[in-house]
Amino acid sequence: MELPPCPNWFAPGGFCVDKQGRLAYASNARVVIITPKLQEWPDIHILPKCHEPKVVCCLWTSSEKGDLVTAGDDGKVKLWKSAENVVVSEHRAHGTNKVVAIGSFPRCPKYVITGDSLATLIVWNTENLVARKSILLKIKLPPLSCLACSPFDDYTVAIGFQQGTIIVVDTRERGSILWKVVKAHDDLVTNISWCPFEENILGTGQMFVSSSKMKFNVCSLSDKQEMTSFRPLFKKVKPGGSVAYATAHWFDKNLILASDHLSQLCVYELSKEIRHSFRVVHKLHSREIYNITSHTEPDGSKIIWSTSQDRRVIQFRLDMLKVNTTEPMLQETSVNVPLGDCLLDLQTLGGFVNAIKTCPTDATVVGVALGDGQIRSLSTMDSSGHGSPFWVKFKPFTLAWHPEKEGILAFGSENGKVGYLNTLKRSATFGFSLNLKGNVYCMQWVKWNPDGGAEKHYLWACGGNDIAVYDDDNLDESYTILELPKPLDASNGQTAETRGVCEFCWTDDYKVLATGNNQGFVSIYTISEDTLCNRGTIVAFRQHINSIAWLQYGESNEEGLWLAIASDNKVVKVFCIPSSIISDNVSSLPPSLQPHTVLQGHSEKVCCVAWSPHERGILATASVDSTVRVWNGFDGKELAVYSDPLFSRYFCLEWSHWEEDLIFAGGDKNYLASIRPSQHPPSAYVKPNGKAASDKAKGEKENIEVKKQTETAKEYVKQKNPTVLYPTLVSLENRKKEFQYEDCFALLRATTIGEKSEETSIMFYLFGEDFRVAINREAECSLKAGCTENYLLLSVWSDKPWDEMARALTAANQIDEFLFAVQKGDTPLWKNVVERHVAWLLQNDLFRKATIFWHLLGEKENALETLLAADLSRDAFVYAKLNFPENDERVKNTGRVYANTWMCNNRPELATKVYLSINDFDSALDMIRRKNDPLSSLLASEIAKFSSSKNMSDVYVVQCIHDALSRNDRKTADRAIELNPKFYWCKPVVDIYFFLCVEQKEMSQKETSAVDSQCAPMLPEQLLNECVNLFDGIKKDFMLKWHLKDCSEVTAEIQKTFCASVIPKQQEKMLIHLSGRLAASVLSSESVEDMLTDIKAVYTEYAPSSGDSLPLIFSELSMLSQ
Repeated sequence: MELPPCPNWFAPGGFCVDKQGRLAYASNARVVIITPKLQEWPDIHILPKCHEPKVVCCLWTSSEKGDLVTAGDDGKVKLWKSAENVVVSEHRAHGTNKVVAIGSFPRCPKYVITGDSLATLIVWNTENLVARKSILLKIKLPPLSCLACSPFDDYTVAIGFQQGTIIVVDTRERGSILWKVVKAHDDLVTNISWCPFEENILGTGQMFVSSSKMKFNVCSLSDKQEMTSFRPLFKKVKPGGSVAYATAHWFDKNLILASDHLSQLCVYELSKEIRHSFRVVHKLHSREIYNITSHTEPDGSKIIWSTSQDRRVIQFRLDMLKVNTTEPMLQETSVNVPLGDCLLDLQTLGGFVNAIKTCPTDATVVGVALGDGQIRSLSTMDSSGHGSPFWVKFKPFTLAWHPEKEGILAFGSENGKVGYLNTLKRSATFGFSLNLKGNVYCMQWVKWNPDGGAEKHYLWACGGNDIAVYDDDNLDESYTILELPKPLDASNGQTAETRGVCEFCWTDDYKVLATGNNQGFVSIYTISEDTLCNRGTIVAFRQHINSIAWLQYGESNEEGLWLAIASDNKVVKVFCIPSSIISDNVSSLPPSLQPHTVLQGHSEKVCCVAWSPHERGILATASVDSTVRVWNGFDGKELAVYSDPLFSRYFCLEWSHWEEDLIFAGGDKNYLASIRPSQHPPSAYVKPNGKAASDKAKGEKENIEVKKQTETAKEYVKQKNPTVLYPTLVSLENRKKEFQYEDCFALLRATTIGEKSEETSIMFYLFGEDFRVAINREAECSLKAGCTENYLLLSVWSDKPWDEMARALTAANQIDEFLFAVQKGDTPLWKNVVERHVAWLLQNDLFRKATIFWHLLGEKENALETLLAADLSRDAFVYAKLNFPENDERVKNTGRVYANTWMCNNRPELATKVYLSINDFDSALDMIRRKNDPLSSLLASEIAKFSSSKNMSDVYVVQCIHDALSRNDRKTADRAIELNPKFYWCKPVVDIYFFLCVEQKEMSQKETSAVDSQCAPMLPEQLLNECVNLFDGIKKDFMLKWHLKDCSEVTAEIQKTFCASVIPKQQEKMLIHLSGRLAASVLSSESVEDMLTDIKAVYTEYAPSSGDSLPLIFSELSMLSQ
């Protein structure tokens, strides 16, 4: 038994069946194929990663080259050989528009019609693989929602739109509109289905039924009119709620299958009367049905497939005799006589598989907890796939079957919620109060007598580092938070850290308990006289404990108890716990207990471990590395490795108690896998990189990471990942932001005043010989790393001579047939062959290789457009700089695209470098000014000097100094003044500010409040007098030293005068005001009287207690500078 992911909701084009009865449906980025078998579990085949991010449509076709067509959000349409998981061909005629509908003509199934959100129809011949655009509806219409192809020709298509409009078009040549039903429905057209016969009770000609949430319309294309309509059965909608979904499928001459709002599948019989009668086919679904399809068996029986929001896929054989003899209905009735037999009730999954547990009273029943709020009780031996879904209010994370009461299943969920349900009565209870502080990840029924009475079962649940114990007789109310005994010292001599419990496990006889915590410690407890006694602590790991499992030892356990432990580490450790801790109440763990076996093989953390109930010592482990492994827990030998084709991160597993060679596992791909270890030996395991694990002779090429951040651009990367086309450039782009800003300053000087720079990070953004030198270095790095294709690519782009490339490859002992394949020729035959090869490369997404041939043909613009269309903006920028003049508009446009890529990745400093390289100073200024930090403001001021906003340069300087002071960044403030001589008058203010607001603040923090109380605050008149005395004493010397750009002595004198003692905190802000005004007055050569007037005005306007003083200083300085 395996359960696939559920179909995409409300996707009418993503659910189809072929003539052989195989069902295909879209599920996220995958396509699931179901092949039913009589009285057996169906074959389930999954095509992984068909489209990104989601497959929207799929359709069976009769092409000789492939049998399945898929389309998705990425605008691609692919033809598959489904049995081999191989894409035969694809087209991108829709561009980047989302494909929302698909169809084919029954009379000529090789033609596949796809429609996108802009109502563009593409007709694709799956035999010769030619795609042509049929019609682009220029009239203004809402987005397309569905389409259906006529069964009577190979060109008529009906299209439905999101606002109820339906259009019938002729797809021959450029196409034409045959009929437009302006208001067929009042809302979204959910589905369109053509009548399979040209004649029915309503008349003759081509007819189709269209569905929406509120009604079904039957329209005649021949008469171009609406023939009749009928409505589905309604249910009461809560205030503010939305109307349920409805769909229809015309499968017989006068019979239409349709869903209603009561989750029923009905068959409507058309008549010439106003009201049409219907019969209920079945009520197997519990939620709204949104997809219906059918096919006819060789014996003439009708097979109906349907799916709904309850995530069930149902295959139903419709008994036409019952359809014709059952009394029709005109309104809802409680009578439910199924019109056939249910062949398959497949419980698909709509969320992560969080837990799997086998029922102890019935080994064929398995409970599954899903991340979408469902709990499934599944029968593994029922070929119809029968199971009971339960919807709970919260995400369940763990399950625990009652060991004696049949059908009772407890579950733990998010936010500390614990509940239980009766799977036999389909009832759930959510009466457990919020006892635990965190998500409940571990539960177990335990038989013990804590009060000394008769033994009975208690439910233990672990969450939020606590264990809650629930009484079996009163689960809804009675509970206690368990207090475990204090731990002993760790068995290996380390300090026992046992704060909180995240995992626990009892032995089968409920005599020994193991608990694990977040620090990787496992404590062992035993029951002595009805109380828990701590026997010691094992320091198993230093990471979070994920799973603990005791080996079921039965009656004989002389060799000890075996305990398997998994954590966030990649290994699993198996310990042998001495059996004496049970027989001897005073014994504890040995002082140096080491793991008996360490199981190594997983590449990511291990989430679950489980011992086999059939064979002693066999252990299964599940990991987020997409593998489930089976081991001999005693000697560490690896027995089986199962690699998931969907690359699921496995969270849980469970051995089947019914079959010996069967494991159930689940994870994050909404898929419950059935694994038979005997079919997956370790020698057959293939790692994700495609190399067999057993082929150790060949070895694996290590992926050498690019050297981390370099302090200077001159430090080149010695070892580079050969898959990276620009290893040095990538390493330089990964440096810290400060280095990127320094590159911007250097690049600005290089592009404006022609300053030469040998920095590699600058050469990448220059033109001419400097840039070619940098690219040649990248090519040499690729050659040394053995990546011949990257070397050839950069060499051809830069027009390096062929003989030079051949000598380089020969010296490096690199033989590459690709070099000889691209030898340039001049004959028309050579050009024709190259052009056809380019088309093949583009079809297979080999865009970089295609540019080599475009370049050899002299089609440089095509090469550039190819890179841009493939979103290879960095490659396009490099190619444009190598092959077009510096001032060419193509270079500038490509640079803007590349810069926009960095902007989308939230890297404005790199986008600024690109803008500076193409001399687009306005865009560079607009990019960098958005950042709110001193260095960005300083760079903006420098760029503004060369942009059209030169008058803004001074504004950015003032903003830079202001931000630098507010962030205590004196280095940037001094640099701003140094780069802008006109702002040297700010230097004293900067010095005074940092002395008073930084140094003095630190000093005041060290002093006690008693010292502050001894310093009497200075009066305003005293401050004014001090300012006057200071001004008269140092004015001349100050001016002289200022012109000599030496203000250190001035600053020292100011500090000495005003800060001889600890200044009371309430005077600091006023002192900054006065000092700043003093410095500004000196530089403006004002008289003493004017200065005093200004100072008095400042004091009058700003009181010492008036908030932050920094904006006040700069408001004054900005006014004076203007």
